[in-house]
Amino acid sequence: MKIRRRYIAFRVSGGRIDRERVVDILRSLQQQVSIDAPEAEPKLILFDEASQRGLLRCGHRLLAQVKDKIGGVEGIDGKSAKFVILGVSGTIKAAKRKFLSPR
Repeated sequence: MKIRRRYIAFRVSGGRIDRERVVDILRSLQQQVSIDAPEAEPKLILFDEASQRGLLRCGHRLLAQVKDKIGGVEGIDGKSAKFVILGVSGTIKAAKRKFLSPR
């Protein structure tokens, strides 16, 4: 069965973190989510440290699990930082246009 990809736009609220820390959080997230295919696992597509916004890819069947897990991450590095999900899209282009463009 073909894996349909979904792109989750997010921002970090309540504190500033760098790209490497986001990658570490996603690695721990991968261990918590049951993954049926390697291409479906969550992967960081982009993260802008200035705006603290990013884009995460996952398989369509894991979308609910990934949203729950990433939305539940709070208190990053002892700060009150947390992930806020901005929205979900089926393409990178649409996700950037809808959720990551400057307003």
